[in-house]
Amino acid sequence: MKIKARLLFASALCFIFTLTASATMEPPMDKAELNRKIATVNGVEIKTKDFKWAFSSEMIRLIGTMGYLNKDEEAELKKMTFDRLINRELLYQESRREGIEINAMEVETAYKKARSEIMAPVDHKRIEETLDLSVADIKEEFRRAFAAQRLVDKAVKIDRTASSDEIKAYYEANRDKFKVEGEVKVSHILVEIPKDAPPAQKAMARSNIEMIKERLDNGDSFEELAKQYSSSFDRVNGGNIGFIQRGRSDANFEKAAYSLQPGEISDIVETSYGYHIIKVTEKQPDPVIRFEDIQEDLKKFLIADRESTAIENFINTLKAKSKIEVFATPLEIQQFQF
Repeated sequence: MKIKARLLFASALCFIFTLTASATMEPPMDKAELNRKIATVNGVEIKTKDFKWAFSSEMIRLIGTMGYLNKDEEAELKKMTFDRLINRELLYQESRREGIEINAMEVETAYKKARSEIMAPVDHKRIEETLDLSVADIKEEFRRAFAAQRLVDKAVKIDRTASSDEIKAYYEANRDKFKVEGEVKVSHILVEIPKDAPPAQKAMARSNIEMIKERLDNGDSFEELAKQYSSSFDRVNGGNIGFIQRGRSDANFEKAAYSLQPGEISDIVETSYGYHIIKVTEKQPDPVIRFEDIQEDLKKFLIADRESTAIENFINTLKAKSKIEVFATPLEIQQFQF
């Protein structure tokens, strides 16, 4: 699953939700680290806390649409978030040169609307203590994002039409992209490991699953061993859990299951539930999404892609006449932990 790079302005609602959730759930972060300079754009500092808020917002948005992010996708998202922070600062600075002003009442209205749309109350005191962020800082984020967006609306003009022939040509040239992985029918044997199990208990579970795997290798029935040893409720069915679809289960479990052919049995697979041995009994073919079913979505995608390219070109012209200094290596950015 590849994260498509786009210039996205974090929604105000998502921004406040993230701050509220972070302030409620996370321990206070060292203020010096929060305010550490990680880049400058024409002398204006971008700090660790700017990255933290932006990344958390994007994580919430993407997990809501993609289900989960693996380690590579998370690292890619961190790099993209860092780049977008620089891009937005460039756009904001250009908006100032263009004389774009955002009315204080517009900011206040958007801020109140965002607060009214989240379920939990906003604990500003907790946010300020935990994230070093005041109400004025939050409103400033709204103002800067609006100014950057208004500049883009003014400076970047694209053709917002796409003909049927253009859409069809894109579909035909990228048919492989419209394949959906077929479901796989799986059975499994689970030796459960309780959360926070001590090492000795985990070692015993590992010994048990290795014993089961040895018996399978010697020809014992998968279904009978599942009924006898599996910790999962589906042991009564010989471990059969039916069809699974990519993106709906534990990533390690899916990776193993989709790598097998019907009749094959996996090695030992560890998930958050414990140790599994997986057997695939059936694989459905990979269907191709019909053009008629996605024509409108493709039209929106092509226009959005055209806009993304135009915005990227505009930002590149700003970068060419700006001084950007980066004080965090790409590896450090990908390894930021919050």
